[in-house]
Amino acid sequence: MKRAFLYLLILSISAFAYPIGGPSISPEKGKFIGSILYTRDARNIRGLRIHSNRLLARICYGVSYWLDIYPLLGTTDMNFPPASSYISEFNGSWELAYGGGLRIHYLDWVLRTQTPQYVRSYVNLFYFTYLSRDTVSEGHMRYWKVKYEMREYGIGVYWGYQWHSFIFYGGGEYTYLNGRVWWEAYSSRWTQIFKSSSFFNDPAQTPRPILGLDILFPINLVLTLELRPWYNKDKVAFTVSLSQKGALRKSTPETEK
Repeated sequence: MKRAFLYLLILSISAFAYPIGGPSISPEKGKFIGSILYTRDARNIRGLRIHSNRLLARICYGVSYWLDIYPLLGTTDMNFPPASSYISEFNGSWELAYGGGLRIHYLDWVLRTQTPQYVRSYVNLFYFTYLSRDTVSEGHMRYWKVKYEMREYGIGVYWGYQWHSFIFYGGGEYTYLNGRVWWEAYSSRWTQIFKSSSFFNDPAQTPRPILGLDILFPINLVLTLELRPWYNKDKVAFTVSLSQKGALRKSTPETEK
Protein backbone atom coordinates (compact mmCIF):
# COMPACT_ATOMS: atom_id res chain seq x y z
CA MET A 1 0.00 0.00 0.00
CA LYS A 2 2.91 2.40 0.71
CA ARG A 3 4.30 1.71 -2.76
CA ALA A 4 0.97 2.63 -4.36
CA PHE A 5 0.74 5.78 -2.23
CA LEU A 6 4.22 6.95 -3.32
CA TYR A 7 3.36 6.11 -6.92
CA LEU A 8 0.34 8.43 -6.80
CA LEU A 9 2.41 11.27 -5.34
CA ILE A 10 5.10 10.92 -8.02
CA LEU A 11 2.56 11.04 -10.81
CA SER A 12 0.69 13.95 -9.29
CA ILE A 13 3.49 16.39 -10.25
CA SER A 14 3.44 15.45 -13.94
CA ALA A 15 1.54 17.88 -16.16
CA PHE A 16 1.50 19.07 -19.72
CA ALA A 17 2.42 22.39 -21.26
CA TYR A 18 0.12 24.65 -23.20
CA PRO A 19 1.29 25.78 -26.69
CA ILE A 20 2.67 29.33 -26.78
CA GLY A 21 1.93 29.95 -30.46
CA GLY A 22 -0.99 28.28 -32.15
CA PRO A 23 -0.98 30.64 -34.04
CA SER A 24 1.68 33.30 -33.54
CA ILE A 25 -0.32 35.76 -35.65
CA SER A 26 -2.11 38.58 -33.82
CA PRO A 27 -5.46 40.24 -34.56
CA GLU A 28 -5.83 43.93 -35.21
CA LYS A 29 -6.94 46.13 -32.34
CA GLY A 30 -10.57 45.40 -31.50
CA LYS A 31 -10.69 42.25 -33.68
CA PHE A 32 -10.86 38.51 -32.91
CA ILE A 33 -9.09 35.37 -34.15
CA GLY A 34 -10.72 32.02 -33.30
CA SER A 35 -8.67 28.80 -33.04
CA ILE A 36 -9.18 25.08 -32.50
CA LEU A 37 -6.11 23.37 -31.00
CA TYR A 38 -5.16 19.73 -30.56
CA THR A 39 -2.12 18.90 -28.41
CA ARG A 40 -0.50 15.51 -27.94
CA ASP A 41 2.01 15.53 -25.11
CA ALA A 42 4.34 12.58 -24.50
CA ARG A 43 6.99 12.70 -21.79
CA ASN A 44 9.37 10.46 -19.91
CA ILE A 45 9.38 11.72 -16.33
CA ARG A 46 11.20 9.77 -13.61
CA GLY A 47 11.16 6.67 -15.77
CA LEU A 48 7.42 6.89 -16.48
CA ARG A 49 6.00 7.41 -19.97
CA ILE A 50 3.17 9.90 -19.58
CA HIS A 51 0.73 10.94 -22.30
CA SER A 52 -1.94 13.61 -22.54
CA ASN A 53 -4.40 14.68 -25.23
CA ARG A 54 -5.97 18.12 -25.34
CA LEU A 55 -8.70 19.58 -27.52
CA LEU A 56 -9.23 23.29 -26.91
CA ALA A 57 -10.95 26.33 -28.36
CA ARG A 58 -9.38 29.77 -28.08
CA ILE A 59 -10.55 33.26 -29.03
CA CYS A 60 -7.75 35.82 -29.21
CA TYR A 61 -8.77 39.49 -28.91
CA GLY A 62 -6.57 42.44 -29.84
CA VAL A 63 -6.78 44.82 -26.87
CA SER A 64 -4.16 47.17 -28.32
CA TYR A 65 -1.42 47.17 -30.91
CA TRP A 66 0.88 45.33 -28.49
CA LEU A 67 -1.46 43.28 -26.27
CA ASP A 68 -3.77 40.29 -26.92
CA ILE A 69 -5.92 38.41 -24.40
CA TYR A 70 -7.57 35.02 -24.82
CA PRO A 71 -9.76 32.50 -22.94
CA LEU A 72 -9.34 28.72 -23.29
CA LEU A 73 -12.07 26.09 -23.06
CA GLY A 74 -12.05 22.41 -23.95
CA THR A 75 -11.29 18.94 -22.68
CA THR A 76 -8.21 16.88 -21.81
CA ASP A 77 -7.17 13.49 -20.47
CA MET A 78 -4.05 12.03 -18.82
CA ASN A 79 -2.62 8.51 -19.17
CA PHE A 80 0.40 6.68 -17.80
CA PRO A 81 1.54 3.07 -17.37
CA PRO A 82 1.76 1.24 -14.02
CA ALA A 83 4.73 1.59 -11.68
CA SER A 84 4.84 -2.21 -11.29
CA SER A 85 3.16 -5.31 -12.68
CA TYR A 86 0.81 -5.31 -9.67
CA ILE A 87 -0.78 -1.94 -10.46
CA SER A 88 -2.96 -1.34 -13.51
CA GLU A 89 -2.36 1.61 -15.82
CA PHE A 90 -4.10 4.95 -15.35
CA ASN A 91 -6.36 5.82 -18.30
CA GLY A 92 -7.70 9.18 -17.27
CA SER A 93 -11.15 10.30 -18.34
CA TRP A 94 -11.74 13.26 -20.63
CA GLU A 95 -12.68 16.17 -18.39
CA LEU A 96 -13.39 19.89 -18.62
CA ALA A 97 -10.31 22.09 -19.08
CA TYR A 98 -10.16 25.88 -19.10
CA GLY A 99 -7.82 28.81 -18.66
CA GLY A 100 -6.64 31.98 -20.30
CA GLY A 101 -3.73 34.26 -20.90
CA LEU A 102 -2.30 37.40 -22.38
CA ARG A 103 0.34 37.98 -25.02
CA ILE A 104 2.58 41.04 -25.28
CA HIS A 105 4.37 41.62 -28.57
CA TYR A 106 6.28 44.22 -30.55
CA LEU A 107 7.48 44.36 -34.13
CA ASP A 108 11.27 44.89 -34.19
CA TRP A 109 13.31 46.08 -37.15
CA VAL A 110 16.35 43.78 -37.46
CA LEU A 111 17.73 43.98 -40.99
CA ARG A 112 17.29 46.23 -43.98
CA THR A 113 18.31 44.98 -47.41
CA GLN A 114 16.32 45.85 -50.54
CA THR A 115 13.20 45.40 -48.43
CA PRO A 116 12.90 45.70 -44.61
CA GLN A 117 13.06 42.43 -42.65
CA TYR A 118 11.12 42.29 -39.40
CA VAL A 119 10.99 39.97 -36.42
CA ARG A 120 8.14 40.15 -33.91
CA SER A 121 8.99 39.51 -30.24
CA TYR A 122 6.40 37.82 -28.00
CA VAL A 123 5.89 37.24 -24.28
CA ASN A 124 3.02 34.88 -23.48
CA LEU A 125 1.61 34.49 -19.93
CA PHE A 126 -1.03 31.83 -19.28
CA TYR A 127 -2.99 29.88 -16.69
CA PHE A 128 -4.54 26.47 -17.35
CA THR A 129 -6.41 23.95 -15.18
CA TYR A 130 -8.02 20.55 -15.79
CA LEU A 131 -9.18 17.30 -14.16
CA SER A 132 -8.61 13.63 -14.91
CA ARG A 133 -9.83 10.55 -13.06
CA ASP A 134 -9.73 6.75 -13.25
CA THR A 135 -9.89 3.59 -11.12
CA VAL A 136 -6.68 1.57 -10.86
CA SER A 137 -6.20 -1.82 -9.25
CA GLU A 138 -3.37 -3.25 -7.18
CA GLY A 139 -3.01 -6.99 -7.46
CA HIS A 140 -6.72 -7.36 -8.39
CA MET A 141 -7.50 -7.11 -4.67
CA ARG A 142 -7.17 -3.44 -3.77
CA TYR A 143 -8.63 -0.63 -5.91
CA TRP A 144 -7.96 3.09 -6.06
CA LYS A 145 -10.34 5.76 -7.32
CA VAL A 146 -7.99 8.56 -8.30
CA LYS A 147 -8.73 12.15 -9.37
CA TYR A 148 -6.17 14.78 -10.32
CA GLU A 149 -6.72 18.52 -10.45
CA MET A 150 -3.80 20.15 -12.26
CA ARG A 151 -2.97 23.85 -12.50
CA GLU A 152 -0.31 25.34 -14.73
CA TYR A 153 1.19 28.84 -14.63
CA GLY A 154 3.47 29.50 -17.55
CA ILE A 155 5.54 32.05 -19.41
CA GLY A 156 6.79 31.73 -22.96
CA VAL A 157 9.20 33.98 -24.85
CA TYR A 158 9.62 33.60 -28.59
CA TRP A 159 10.31 35.40 -31.86
CA GLY A 160 8.50 35.12 -35.18
CA TYR A 161 9.59 35.95 -38.73
CA GLN A 162 7.26 36.03 -41.74
CA TRP A 163 8.40 34.89 -45.17
CA HIS A 164 5.66 35.07 -47.78
CA SER A 165 2.80 32.89 -46.47
CA PHE A 166 4.88 31.30 -43.69
CA ILE A 167 5.64 32.53 -40.18
CA PHE A 168 8.53 30.75 -38.45
CA TYR A 169 8.80 31.15 -34.69
CA GLY A 170 10.95 29.78 -31.88
CA GLY A 171 11.80 30.38 -28.24
CA GLY A 172 11.26 28.74 -24.87
CA GLU A 173 8.62 28.08 -22.22
CA TYR A 174 8.64 27.55 -18.46
CA THR A 175 5.69 26.13 -16.50
CA TYR A 176 5.09 26.06 -12.74
CA LEU A 177 2.78 23.23 -11.65
CA ASN A 178 0.60 22.68 -8.62
CA GLY A 179 -2.69 21.03 -7.79
CA ARG A 180 -4.33 18.33 -5.75
CA VAL A 181 -4.89 14.58 -5.94
CA TRP A 182 -7.75 12.66 -4.28
CA TRP A 183 -7.93 8.91 -3.90
CA GLU A 184 -10.17 6.29 -2.33
CA ALA A 185 -8.79 2.84 -1.55
CA TYR A 186 -11.17 -0.06 -1.12
CA SER A 187 -11.13 -3.86 -1.19
CA SER A 188 -13.57 -6.74 -0.88
CA ARG A 189 -11.72 -7.68 2.32
CA TRP A 190 -12.15 -4.29 3.97
CA THR A 191 -15.13 -3.09 5.96
CA GLN A 192 -14.54 0.58 5.15
CA ILE A 193 -13.10 2.80 2.41
CA PHE A 194 -9.85 4.66 2.96
CA LYS A 195 -10.00 8.26 1.64
CA SER A 196 -7.27 10.84 1.45
CA SER A 197 -5.97 13.78 -0.58
CA SER A 198 -2.77 15.71 -1.01
CA PHE A 199 -1.62 19.06 -2.37
CA PHE A 200 1.51 19.28 -4.49
CA ASN A 201 3.67 21.73 -6.37
CA ASP A 202 6.67 21.33 -8.64
CA PRO A 203 8.64 24.53 -9.36
CA ALA A 204 11.62 22.57 -10.74
CA GLN A 205 10.32 22.01 -14.26
CA THR A 206 12.94 22.26 -17.02
CA PRO A 207 12.27 25.03 -19.58
CA ARG A 208 11.24 23.62 -22.94
CA PRO A 209 12.42 24.86 -26.35
CA ILE A 210 9.69 25.83 -28.82
CA LEU A 211 9.70 25.50 -32.61
CA GLY A 212 6.64 26.48 -34.63
CA LEU A 213 5.32 27.28 -38.09
CA ASP A 214 2.21 29.18 -39.21
CA ILE A 215 0.98 28.52 -42.75
CA LEU A 216 -1.31 31.28 -44.03
CA PHE A 217 -3.80 30.05 -46.61
CA PRO A 218 -5.66 32.37 -49.00
CA ILE A 219 -8.99 30.91 -47.80
CA ASN A 220 -8.90 32.88 -44.52
CA LEU A 221 -7.36 30.01 -42.50
CA VAL A 222 -4.05 29.51 -40.69
CA LEU A 223 -2.57 26.06 -39.99
CA THR A 224 -0.08 25.96 -37.09
CA LEU A 225 2.42 23.20 -36.30
CA GLU A 226 4.35 23.45 -33.04
CA LEU A 227 6.96 21.15 -31.42
CA ARG A 228 8.13 21.21 -27.78
CA PRO A 229 10.96 18.72 -27.13
CA TRP A 230 12.47 17.92 -23.74
CA TYR A 231 16.15 18.32 -23.03
CA ASN A 232 17.82 14.88 -22.77
CA LYS A 233 14.47 13.14 -23.27
CA ASP A 234 13.19 10.90 -26.01
CA LYS A 235 9.74 12.45 -26.22
CA VAL A 236 8.40 15.40 -28.18
CA ALA A 237 5.08 17.18 -27.64
CA PHE A 238 3.28 18.61 -30.63
CA THR A 239 0.32 20.88 -31.32
CA VAL A 240 -1.77 21.22 -34.46
CA SER A 241 -4.21 24.11 -34.68
CA LEU A 242 -6.51 25.65 -37.25
CA SER A 243 -7.38 29.33 -36.94
CA GLN A 244 -9.50 31.92 -38.66
CA LYS A 245 -7.05 34.33 -40.26
CA GLY A 246 -9.40 37.25 -39.76
CA ALA A 247 -8.04 40.79 -39.59
CA LEU A 248 -4.30 40.34 -39.14
CA ARG A 249 -2.03 42.96 -37.70
CA LYS A 250 -0.10 44.88 -40.35
CA SER A 251 3.59 43.96 -40.65
CA THR A 252 5.13 47.43 -40.51
CA PRO A 253 6.36 49.42 -37.50
CA GLU A 254 4.13 52.36 -38.45
CA THR A 255 1.05 50.40 -37.35
CA GLU A 256 2.57 49.92 -33.88
CA LYS A 257 2.43 53.66 -33.16
